[in-house]
Parts: sequence; structure tokens; C-alpha cells
Amino acid sequence: IFNHQTSKIMPIVRFYIFKILKALSERNIKYDKIKENESFAYMPLQFQPEASIDIQSSNFSNQFETARQIAMHLPSKMCLYVKDHPAMYGLRKKSFLIKLKSLPNVRLINFRTSTQDLLEKSKILIAATGSTFFEAALIKKPAIILGSLGDVIKLPNIEKLESFNQLKELVDKKLNQDF
Repeated sequence: IFNHQTSKIMPIVRFYIFKILKALSERNIKYDKIKENESFAYMPLQFQPEASIDIQSSNFSNQFETARQIAMHLPSKMCLYVKDHPAMYGLRKKSFLIKLKSLPNVRLINFRTSTQDLLEKSKILIAATGSTFFEAALIKKPAIILGSLGDVIKLPNIEKLESFNQLKELVDKKLNQDF
């Protein structure tokens, strides 16, 4: 049923036991809710390890530090909503999510929350990679790409960030841009 690197049963069983235990401990995290009328940028966490973040966007592979930098450089009265990748459920450490939640100006959103709902209510999408850029383009949501994700940069709603020091100005520019 499952494709694994080994045919031995013990490593496979151990992996699934640890995944179930992590998933159960994750249920104790108190996620933030989407607040009505709150101005926020949306950052989806990426599946890791994966080539799109670890190779193409290696400068942003430390997703905790990337979220911290984004939250620090957002315009005033704007916060950062971060949502974990659904496929990472039970794989990321609970301590990582709690540490992320404790960052100032960051709200941790449950991975079960609809991406479409988050995109529609957000002011802007900021991420290193991901298919969320295509979803944002469909609803004409401004987006800032951090990494090098090939042809995604050609979408009319996307602009590449060169330095976190430029983030505030770039967010203001994208929010005032008409698509």
C-alpha cells in the first residue's frame, strides 16, 4: 500500500507511530481565528523537504526566520497569518508551531482552514514558493514572491522581493496597484 525506502517492517511501523503521536500532540495547539476587519498578509508554509523551497528558494528555506522577517517588515497595523501545509500534518514538531505562534505580529491559522477563504480575506500573499500564487492570480490578489519559482513571476499580480528592507514599500505599492 505504501511506498517506502525500506522493505523492513519496523522502520515503517515506527514512522507511522511517530506521525500519529505528533498529530495527536498537534491537536492541543490553540490556533488563532481569522479576525473580521483585520488587515493581514498571508504566508502559507511549504512542505519540507522539497526541491521548490530547499533548492530553488534556499535563502528562505528556514520558514520560521522568513515568517519573523516578514512580520517585522510589514506596514503598521498589518499582521501576518501563517498556515501550515496540510501534508505536513503530523510531520512538523509541535514546538516549531508553538514557537511560530509566539512571534510578535504573527497569527498561526489551523491548516484545515480554507486557503481560498484566507486569500479572499487577506490583503496580500507573501511566500517563497507554492501553488497558492496561481490561486491568488485567479482572484486578482496581489502577491510577493521571495524565491525563484520560474515563470510564476510572469503573473500580473506578482512581484519579486529583493530585500526584506523593501517589504513595506512593496506591500504598499502592490495594495495600490490595479490588476
